Amino acid sequence: MYNSIIDFIENDTTKIKKILEKYLFAGNTLRFEEDLMHVMIEFGRKIYQERLKEIEENIRQSEFRKKNYYVEHKADRRTLLTTFGNLQIERAYYKPKNGGKSVYFLDKYVGLAPHDKVSLAVKTKFVEEAVETSYQKGGENKIDLIVRGYCVRRNGRLQTS
Repeated sequence: MYNSIIDFIENDTTKIKKILEKYLFAGNTLRFEEDLMHVMIEFGRKIYQERLKEIEENIRQSEFRKKNYYVEHKADRRTLLTTFGNLQIERAYYKPKNGGKSVYFLDKYVGLAPHDKVSLAVKTKFVEEAVETSYQKGGENKIDLIVRGYCVRRNGRLQTS
């Protein structure tokens, strides 16, 4: 997380200053808000992704893991749609030394089901939108989320198309 914050300070504060000068001071609040939102969402995505990487590294180096599990696959990838956009997650698949079922500890730690491709926060936004508007608008009305390939069903669950 530290690296994302340093990167934000070194690079993104300059972007924000340019956005202020170019749009807000020129009276274009629409472009100011849009561009500022993009910078902040990207900052959130970087923090999220970096923190997941740190958690995976802590799991891999833990005494519990070393004592009880082998690393079966060291860099399996997974993509997760979040409110910050797509995250590319790299995690290890651990096999118990005494036999038993292998596991992705990172997935278990952060509460991801085995085949989830959409975060709980995004699913919640879909359900909230479906309740507030028609089912069709519920799938179309998310401005900043790219959610092609998913639709809202009448029972509030997501289904891939």
